[in-house]
Amino acid sequence: MPISWGVSETPGWGYQMAPLRVLQEMRSLGMRASEMGPHGYFAQDNVAKVEVEPSPTQESPKPEPTAKPTAESFFTLSDIESIGFKKTEDTTSTWDYEHLLEGWDGEILVNGTSQYFGVLIFGEAVDKFTKEQFTQVGLMVSVRTAVIHNIAIACHAQEVCDYVIEKLR
Repeated sequence: MPISWGVSETPGWGYQMAPLRVLQEMRSLGMRASEMGPHGYFAQDNVAKVEVEPSPTQESPKPEPTAKPTAESFFTLSDIESIGFKKTEDTTSTWDYEHLLEGWDGEILVNGTSQYFGVLIFGEAVDKFTKEQFTQVGLMVSVRTAVIHNIAIACHAQEVCDYVIEKLR
């Protein structure tokens, strides 16, 4: 997703951020994969460097825990499936979040139409920092996001997120 950072193969596109900075920012948002951008933009040594070195310019803020829900309010994949979610792709390995148990893309039927729906399921309540990261990733890829207790959800249409939230409450 280098284009989300203004990186393009179009001549005269304008200022393009340094590849290492783009990789470090992607990593700080929990992204573990990206397309390569214009030919030669990501040199192999930059990719290897970001895997082993933390960002030299920024220190990640410490996560602030949200209110702890009771164990009864933690959601499972079965809870999500019980409201009509049909999983199509395991995305767990795409994410690099602490306490992430599993991630899924799939579809859910809302108002008679099958709609995209993604879910990340955590082993504890989603903290403020992770929620902010997930929201930023959603903005970059043009999806709506929400967090409920220990799950983070992504939808192409706000009505889908609203439907899921309502069904889970």
